[in-house]
This record gives sequence, structure tokens and C-alpha cells, in this order.
Amino acid sequence: MYHVSLSVFYTVFEHIKQQNI
Repeated sequence: MYHVSLSVFYTVFEHIKQQNI
């Protein structure tokens, strides 16, 4: 459960970084 949460968090972080809002 913890690992999945971390993975999702990382994915979101990468997405936001790509958007560069």
C-alpha cells in the first residue's frame, strides 16, 4: 500500500513538473 502511494505521488509530481505551471 505504501509503495503504491509513493508511486502515485511520484507520477503526479512528474506530471506537474512537465506542465511547469
